[in-house]
Amino acid sequence: MECEIFWIHDTDLAHKTRATQAVAFASVLAKGENMGLEGLGVIESKVLVEAKQQQVIDCLKSDGIDLLLVFVREGADSVLTRLITGVNYVVHSAAFIITAAGERIAILEPMDKGNGAGTYFDNVICYKNDDVESHLVEYWKDAAPSKVALPYSPYDYASDGLTHGMYLRLANALGVFGFEQSIVSAEKIVSTLRAIKTSEEQRRVKRAAELTVKLLKKVGGSITPGITDTEIASLVAKEAGGVGLSKASGSIAVNPIGENNKVLRNRPIRAGETIVCDTVATLDGYSSDIKWLWYVACEGESIPARLLEQWEACKESMETSLHELRPGRPGYEIHEIGCSVLEERGFRRDGHAYGHQVGLGAHDAGPYLGDRANKYRPSEGLLKPGMIVTLDPTINRTGVPVADCYCMGIEVMAEVTDEGGRLVHEPQKNIDVIDISCA
Repeated sequence: MECEIFWIHDTDLAHKTRATQAVAFASVLAKGENMGLEGLGVIESKVLVEAKQQQVIDCLKSDGIDLLLVFVREGADSVLTRLITGVNYVVHSAAFIITAAGERIAILEPMDKGNGAGTYFDNVICYKNDDVESHLVEYWKDAAPSKVALPYSPYDYASDGLTHGMYLRLANALGVFGFEQSIVSAEKIVSTLRAIKTSEEQRRVKRAAELTVKLLKKVGGSITPGITDTEIASLVAKEAGGVGLSKASGSIAVNPIGENNKVLRNRPIRAGETIVCDTVATLDGYSSDIKWLWYVACEGESIPARLLEQWEACKESMETSLHELRPGRPGYEIHEIGCSVLEERGFRRDGHAYGHQVGLGAHDAGPYLGDRANKYRPSEGLLKPGMIVTLDPTINRTGVPVADCYCMGIEVMAEVTDEGGRLVHEPQKNIDVIDISCA
């Protein structure tokens, strides 16, 4: 059936007639504009979505898979839905099919088509009375796929978007076609889709990172005597819009030497403490993840030698791992390289992955730069051009506190290139000092 309904959930368009909405919507699409990725009723740009769809097609071809099926409803797997459709959500049950031959089919309730969910699909089939399954059955009769990728994974959370209830519906509707024998995990497809950034995605991530550095410098200028850790966290969120970010949050850890507490104490900062601000920020739907470090000094006091020693060790670790950040290397190798530098300097490795992918979230899909033995943070995958990762050497940030070490670290973002890693933002060059009166 043809879909008659057309609606955009946008307050600026809410009272316009259907015809006027359609004209406005078409104008946006023609320009390839992004209608604002932070809210509902958004449409991503044609260039970006079609590039992501092509990544799916390439993966299907290379692995001999007939099609990817994304079967979703409200509240389910919004990230994957957004990447291949250009919208953040669907209201009703929806089936999105991309085939190795390049076909793009969407089976939608009219409201979801009106909200733009079928914009970048060649064949949009509409259903009534919540009867999406009958249209899937008709498609399966004609297509007869023998190998079907579904977004599920035992260990990779980013690839595990198909809910059990939706799977049961598929199995019930398509079981007569040998459906359960034909399915494979779409983990590799989802990982590729999210980890390997298009040029537009790279631009957004880099811009988010640049503005995050600007934000952290601004926050640092507002850290004054008497301020609490809670107030610093509030500053990060409050000042985000002022530098051009959509939003930001800061995980604040304030500790004297020998402690590594990460919980807000809601008390004023004190001389002799480090302040670590682990900041996640968002711009146009893409994220940054950067740490910044301050030392609280009695007015005129120098940074302690031990803290400087830790800083230099982390800096060397970051620079060494950055040099080795090349395509073809498994993620766990970078983890070992970075952690080994710290150990050679006499510092215990912290119990977390050395780095991770950044993109649609602070932690995106793709190979972690982590412990090879940790199956829940897969790190055996190979680094590839287009990936943006964090490098996060830390000392006394996790685990049992180390008595003679400050809680501190460096976290930067870098892109993978044939020449080694390349930072996508200005790094913190030295420990920033907050002077307070100790009289």
